[in-house]
Amino acid sequence: MYKIFYPIDFENINWDSNTIDIALCDYPPLDKKNILFKIWKKAKQYPNKKINLYSSDGPLLVFFTNAPNIKWALNWEDSNSNMLWNAIKPVHIHTTLNHDKNIKFSVCSFNGSHNITRTASCVGLLNIGLWNPEVCTKNFVATHNDLKQFDNTFVKAITNTLDAQQLKNFLLSTNSTYTPFDFLSNIKKLNPLMQKAFINFVSESEAEADLPNVTEKVFLGIVSKTITVVVGQKYWNKVFFELYGFKKYNCFDYSFDCENKFELRLSNVLDQLKFFATLSTEEQQEIHNNNKEIINYNYEHFISGNWKKYCQQSLSRLDKLKPEPYNTIGE
Repeated sequence: MYKIFYPIDFENINWDSNTIDIALCDYPPLDKKNILFKIWKKAKQYPNKKINLYSSDGPLLVFFTNAPNIKWALNWEDSNSNMLWNAIKPVHIHTTLNHDKNIKFSVCSFNGSHNITRTASCVGLLNIGLWNPEVCTKNFVATHNDLKQFDNTFVKAITNTLDAQQLKNFLLSTNSTYTPFDFLSNIKKLNPLMQKAFINFVSESEAEADLPNVTEKVFLGIVSKTITVVVGQKYWNKVFFELYGFKKYNCFDYSFDCENKFELRLSNVLDQLKFFATLSTEEQQEIHNNNKEIINYNYEHFISGNWKKYCQQSLSRLDKLKPEPYNTIGE
């Protein structure tokens, strides 16, 4: 089986065989569309060859309608290439986590590796007064060049309460004990912090990419039974809820998920978080309590491994789940 961690790995595939097995391992979502297009072109070039694609991060909203010789499958058990499988392995500790909610902060957010969309997300939280270092961390240094990758109007909107020195100091600072890819260590450290926060905000890896890319970050909030909202690629939430079988929380308007531009998706979520921050602790606790059935369902769905079975079933109905308008209101 050929494993693709990086785009260059595609060049190592020998297309002489009649059957070709390819594992799409964990690699940047910005590269995924290009890699999948290359595979599609090879499938069209060799229509008599059977190509088996093994996805290590669940079904992708990609359809090879004109390449019937491509078959999707899932590859959960290869721990060297699968971040989601690494997340499920330490399942024995999940049931020992603290789930006693004691809300002191509106938002928590834990940010590991550097990318420009994560920089914008952290700055956006700081700008609206929701970045509290006790429950919000970033494990990377950034510069203003990250923000220059976005539209100037958007940058002004997410920095309009900050002066130049405040912004520079924040970008250059780190305050995280979050260890990328170490799910067991991270959940032990972050679980007590999440119990102090009403909402866990996740900035998915490279959220400006074209293809939804579900990583282990969202599961940190789910196993801590904390309402979690994710800003990812377009239709990230559609993939997570419809293909993985998790349920939407009933307090969000998920219409942001349909926006083409990352800037609009982030701005929409920041507006919702800003509103939630105006509520009293009692009101926030009431919303949490009103979501308990969903919170518990998502928790059980994860630790039971049913999400993997749901993904398997999703592969047989991908043609019915094309990225068309869908319900953007929580359960």
